[in-house]
Amino acid sequence: MLPFSLAAYLCGGATVEVAARHIGHVRTLPSAAGWRARRLLHAPHIGVGMAILQLLSLVPLAALAPQGQLAILGLEAVLFAAALTMIDDAVVRFEVGSGHSPLRIVGRHARALLAFAGVAIPGCWLVVGAGCASAVLLACLAMLFFLALRICAYCAYGKRLADLGITILIGVLALIGYALPMLLPVAMVAILWRLERRAAANRWLLA
Repeated sequence: MLPFSLAAYLCGGATVEVAARHIGHVRTLPSAAGWRARRLLHAPHIGVGMAILQLLSLVPLAALAPQGQLAILGLEAVLFAAALTMIDDAVVRFEVGSGHSPLRIVGRHARALLAFAGVAIPGCWLVVGAGCASAVLLACLAMLFFLALRICAYCAYGKRLADLGITILIGVLALIGYALPMLLPVAMVAILWRLERRAAANRWLLA
């Protein structure tokens, strides 16, 4: 699930960057329309709607073998979760500078993802079993971790440095997951804790 999540993160970032350059507003983002779109995607009812779409996709997937269902549901969950966790670095830095804690910012941005998980995971469990529900759960947890990682990095550093650091950290975590999978959760918690401490130091900088 980590490779799927990494691919979704990189593809999403590249798509936003290309679109921003195309419209010529790289320096002025977020635009009013983009800000409204991201705010709408963070609404819990949007997460519920996407969860319903995923559950509806179980109808055509019924013709596939269990392994195929598992792979497609996991990929769908990653893509839906990536859409629900889009963030704007400028908004994140403004919020932490205004006194919001990094964890509070993460919670506000994760509302739609949590609503998606709360509907999609039990639904998949009831319809196709624990295996597919576990794939959706892992996808949601991975994207929640990446959301927290990005928010803490943007609170602590500038966008380019934060993006570079996130890419390096994801690569390190992928290597740990491949070589020492038992240490992966410990490494994830340690990295996130260190970044959160660094990000929290930037609170109230606008005061």
